[in-house]
Amino acid sequence: MKSESSKLWLGLGIGAVVGMAVGYLMTGENRRKVEDGIREVGHEIKDGAKNVFSKVKSKAEQAGSKVAGKAEEWSDKVSDKAHQWAHEAEYKASSAADGFAQKANDVRHTMDGKAQNDAETRQQYTDNSKGK
Repeated sequence: MKSESSKLWLGLGIGAVVGMAVGYLMTGENRRKVEDGIREVGHEIKDGAKNVFSKVKSKAEQAGSKVAGKAEEWSDKVSDKAHQWAHEAEYKASSAADGFAQKANDVRHTMDGKAQNDAETRQQYTDNSKGK
């Protein structure tokens, strides 16, 4: 029991000292100093938060600009590659068409030659048939 009562007196003593300190700080000039100190700390916290937000915003804008720049660069590369492939496809299609035209002309010449030979052969046959 003695231990409990000594703890009680110790707690009351500490509470009284803290109460007197708070009472002293909350009177007149001291109260204004405490309020000014608290207000100053509040402004510092507010300014610090604005500063951090500004830095984060700036970093985000820089990152966004870099991503946009890379996207534009990739878009240009893809566009260049597409133009290159289109040009190559056009060249290959044109070459293939020229090759087909040449083959068609070759076949036509061959067929014309065979038709000419057939006409000459018929003529010889007709001449031979009349002459007998």
